[in-house]
Amino acid sequence: YLLPVAEEAVRRACEASTPDSDEDSDEEMPETASDDPQSCTCYRVDDTVTPRFTEILSRPEEHATVTGAKLRVGDQFMARSITGSPLGTQYIELADGRGWCPWSRGDPRMRFSLRACVYKKGQRVKARQRIDFASGDSIRPRQEGTIVRLLPYVGVKWDRVDGVKAIPHPHTQLRNLRKKKTMAQAWVENAPDTIIIVPRDLVEQVTTMARKLGSLLPPHVQKEWIVASAVGKPPGVQEDGRKRRDAQWPFPGGEAAPTVIVTNIEFIAHFCRRRHLPMWINVRYCVFDEVDDTVNTSYKYFIQQVRAAMIQSHRKFNNIIQTALVTSLLSAQSAKSARARIRSWMPHALLVSKRPDLMHRQHPMTKTEWKFFDATNNRDSYEDKFACLLEYLTNVVGWSNFTEVTQTKREDRWGREKYQTWEEDKKQIREKVVIFVNSNRCATQLAEDLATGEGFDKVGILVAMEPHILRERTKMFKNGDIQILVTVRTLRGEDIPDLKHVIEFDMARNASTHLLRLGRVSRGASRGRALVFWQRDQTQELAEAIQELGSAPLDSVFNDGQAFRKMLKKTEAFRQMLITQGLPLPPHLQAAPAPLRHLSAGREAMEPAKQLPETSEIPSLEESLREIDDLMPDEPDLLADEDLEDEIDKVLDEPNLLDDDALDDVMDRVMSDDYSEGAMQALDSEDRDE
Repeated sequence: YLLPVAEEAVRRACEASTPDSDEDSDEEMPETASDDPQSCTCYRVDDTVTPRFTEILSRPEEHATVTGAKLRVGDQFMARSITGSPLGTQYIELADGRGWCPWSRGDPRMRFSLRACVYKKGQRVKARQRIDFASGDSIRPRQEGTIVRLLPYVGVKWDRVDGVKAIPHPHTQLRNLRKKKTMAQAWVENAPDTIIIVPRDLVEQVTTMARKLGSLLPPHVQKEWIVASAVGKPPGVQEDGRKRRDAQWPFPGGEAAPTVIVTNIEFIAHFCRRRHLPMWINVRYCVFDEVDDTVNTSYKYFIQQVRAAMIQSHRKFNNIIQTALVTSLLSAQSAKSARARIRSWMPHALLVSKRPDLMHRQHPMTKTEWKFFDATNNRDSYEDKFACLLEYLTNVVGWSNFTEVTQTKREDRWGREKYQTWEEDKKQIREKVVIFVNSNRCATQLAEDLATGEGFDKVGILVAMEPHILRERTKMFKNGDIQILVTVRTLRGEDIPDLKHVIEFDMARNASTHLLRLGRVSRGASRGRALVFWQRDQTQELAEAIQELGSAPLDSVFNDGQAFRKMLKKTEAFRQMLITQGLPLPPHLQAAPAPLRHLSAGREAMEPAKQLPETSEIPSLEESLREIDDLMPDEPDLLADEDLEDEIDKVLDEPNLLDDDALDDVMDRVMSDDYSEGAMQALDSEDRDE
């Protein structure tokens, strides 16, 4: 999703390099004479530890003769030229022809004896004090004028005064006229072109990738490609979230303003108020990465604010922001699913996605192997799973032996230094491996057995740690300092290109975690392997259901954090009730999936899960895609109705953006195609509220 941003930057750079019109190219720029520069520096002698006066030299040399003129504290002069090194002694030529002023910049006592101020032709200034001229004209304080001459003195053409007046003391008599910027102008200067909103853990990774992309752009585009990142609450906001009005924009404005900002929803939501709307005028591209994780967090109110700011800027300034929602999981089960939340937050996003069921399938290019252990808890099956893990590391991954020599220095009781050397046999695996577990205790025990008991080198662990330690360990795994990583985290969104093996030592408790774990491999058109261990515990039904479905959509196994078997019971009871009352079935219940058939037959009649064929060859990409097309049914799109699209447009045109009553009415109409009023009344109170 960064490529359109790069193309836009290249297009703007090409437009800037092209002349605006033929007339401008035909115009000849006036040549500037050397005696009449466009800018010049005025110096003032300050009261420091320097002597009472400075002798003016006749030549820019150390032993040149003096002219008799002197510079005292408070004198001001215009410089025509400067020679010499800034690390030693510089010689400044006075514009009035009196000679050269030596300035010893290498001496700390003399370095601060002169204060410089640059004036340019055409610069607007105003008077600091009342200025009286010999011609009888008088300039009042704060009267404005324009600089038209620089040498030998600054000449100002004052407003409503004839002629050009020479200013002998510009430091004390003139002040730069600064245009007052409104709040809207300040926010326009700070506006980026692209805002990428990602989870907190992925900000550093996305920022690095954006900067790498900038290095591949043409040289004239790299100057405009400025990438910045921000995480957490902005400056000025307290830890408890109070004083949100005092939020400060931490990035510079003007030419140094970043064009791409990578941040999280917690930061950008503080800049969605009415006074921040001018900033959203220049935003052309907005990306919500891992949006299914964002809508299910506690920042749902912040998401509504971002949406309100985008729509309000479009209505008020006719600014169109291209929005991209990036996600890998989009389950459709229950009213709390990611698809339902996205539908209520940004309904037009689902109108573009014609096949959202592609979001929650097992990766076709990942060869998954399932291993069953006849045990009811992890303690009983730990030894068998560990032995199977060693067999996989030996036969599939492969490792080599090497001898590690360690030398330590110690002192004996007499203070003499002694060196102790010993050798230790280590095992170095050939490819990186990630091992997922469900508890910190199991992760610690497994990492210790691999490193100490079996002698594997470069074994790392990721458990409940500080955020900076987690980022450091993850970076070590990407760089190769860690080869075997044992973790309880799903590593959602982490891109590890050379990772080819994923092992689920403990079966995931829900389908989302299972897909996210296996999604660490087969990225970027590569192919990987996955080994999944499952047993007779609370994850048995989930493992059997996933194996039964294979490459089909996993809609029926998403449980939104509930117990999977409890979800199956409620779903089957709801389906039987609709059939009994003769009501229409929703699309995902029209054909009962394999887990529901097993559940309706009873636990005793449940068939053993089918194991995948033991083949050493991984199917090709064409075969995998052909299998997906054959197994994927053509589901009707509930939001394809043109009348419904008109109602959604009316909701977006409402003046009150945070009022979701009209949007709820649209959602009720969408749901009415699947659940009639009789079916909703038959549910208990808890299900009806959901």
